[in-house]
Amino acid sequence: MPIRRDIPLPLYYQVKQDIMDKIDKGAIELGARLPGEYELCDIYKVSRITIVRALDELARDGVVRRIPGKGTVVIGLRVEQGILELSSFTEVMQARGIQSEAVLLEYAIVPCTPSVSAKLEVEPGAEAVFMRRLRLADGEPIGLNTNYLLKSMFSDEVLASLPERLGRHQSLYAILNELGCRPNSGVERYLAIALDEEQSALLNVPVGSPALFQERVGYLGSGAAIEVSQSVNRGDRYALAVRLARRAD
Repeated sequence: MPIRRDIPLPLYYQVKQDIMDKIDKGAIELGARLPGEYELCDIYKVSRITIVRALDELARDGVVRRIPGKGTVVIGLRVEQGILELSSFTEVMQARGIQSEAVLLEYAIVPCTPSVSAKLEVEPGAEAVFMRRLRLADGEPIGLNTNYLLKSMFSDEVLASLPERLGRHQSLYAILNELGCRPNSGVERYLAIALDEEQSALLNVPVGSPALFQERVGYLGSGAAIEVSQSVNRGDRYALAVRLARRAD
């Protein structure tokens, strides 16, 4: 795209948008190294200051990673999830052509905390299936997910098979769908947080990096709560999209 100087859009912004458009359309592939700063100056006919700012903005948005001495590598656009979609992580990734993976970090049968008990509408101390997984998109860690599922919903045989199936990176919602107990509605809340030391180490980002905390309570068709899910997603790799409509007068 030729850079236009007759419109009130900053030059760096036009460069940034052109690079993002090319990534989105596949003209620049994920993992590719962008041309050097001076080569980009020649391509866009702008100053090095303009190119540096455009690349810095792309890095801030999590689209590229700037590696000293090696150049600028394309990571990809933020993973975007519709706020009205009851989708699993795997489904969101598949819809965007991204290879997803979930690494099982912890699995146990635990008593529900008072907070989880209230959300699942059971007595405090009722047993739940607890699991914690590291989420990866195209091999890059982007989120941590913790699930509490009512143990009473599953047979001993299913409970015995879950760690092995999850260890093979199977989608939890795909397993629940197979068992006939996948949530078909839910309530979610979102908070902006800063990553602590453990979260930062697992997600390979600096301590204190911004993240999106997402909590979901999933319900069966009967209205019974079955799941409490808590996710921590990297702020530079995850975004929410909300579709709005004007209320009729």
